Amino acid sequence: MFKRLSPYFRKAQTKKREIARVWVIKLPFTQQICEDRLGGESEVFYLQGGQRGGGQSHAARNSEKGVWMRNAVALSNGDFYINIPDIIENLDILSAMRGPQELCCDIIEYPELVRTGVDKIDGVYFKYYDGFYNIVKDVDGGNSFTGFNILGGGKVAKLQCDFSAMISPDMFRKYVQPSLRKQCQKLEHSIYHLDGPDAIKHLDALMEIDELDAVQWQFTCGPGQLDGGDEKWFSIYDKVRKANKGLSITLSNGTPDDWTKSAKRIVNRYGMEGIYFLFPEFPDLESACKMAETFG
Repeated sequence: MFKRLSPYFRKAQTKKREIARVWVIKLPFTQQICEDRLGGESEVFYLQGGQRGGGQSHAARNSEKGVWMRNAVALSNGDFYINIPDIIENLDILSAMRGPQELCCDIIEYPELVRTGVDKIDGVYFKYYDGFYNIVKDVDGGNSFTGFNILGGGKVAKLQCDFSAMISPDMFRKYVQPSLRKQCQKLEHSIYHLDGPDAIKHLDALMEIDELDAVQWQFTCGPGQLDGGDEKWFSIYDKVRKANKGLSITLSNGTPDDWTKSAKRIVNRYGMEGIYFLFPEFPDLESACKMAETFG
């Protein structure tokens, strides 16, 4: 996945300056472009249980035919990517349907029903993924995905099981690992969202999935917490790199100069191959360019 990123960034740099800046510092130029082309403010739909306000949302009404996404692709006119939505999978879907506490009991009392439920979710995941992919894929067959701002050639997706914080490694291998393996086998590039300290116990099981390409480490967020650049997490990174998998690391504490120092420390330890850094919004173009120049 990470080997394929550079052509996309080079492609972005050939665009006019305003578009290229979207890729580097995530300023809201895409929203401005949409508003300019729509002739007014663009509308964002926030969905809660398929509802917006007192009735069904525009996105929900048109989801079956993908009308809203086709309109977004047409509006972009190739100037920026339209992400595949974060579809979610396996036990996280069952947890959303049943509730986390109920699902914990289900795993103990009705293990076969839980496994059947995961299998059914696996069976429909790519029905929706492929539908979105066929709408948003670029001329080279690549796509971008909502989770953690990833993009690459072919089918790309972020995978997860945040519910795994509440189950043992044996349960993870029984209910989650087979599901993830099936997904990875159908994707050209995959990255797993390792959701915080309570998920670290499943790292060995994840490294057993040969088809998984990379891991995104989600440290504990919030004021005063350690970000992905802290050496405390290097034991995780060591295991991932030993398995020849890529790393996505968020650096957010301090200033852009602090982010650069953390990134340098990680690159000095692991090299640049297979490392992907995700930063907050840079305060200005100058600091973003300084970061880019540091790593050539």
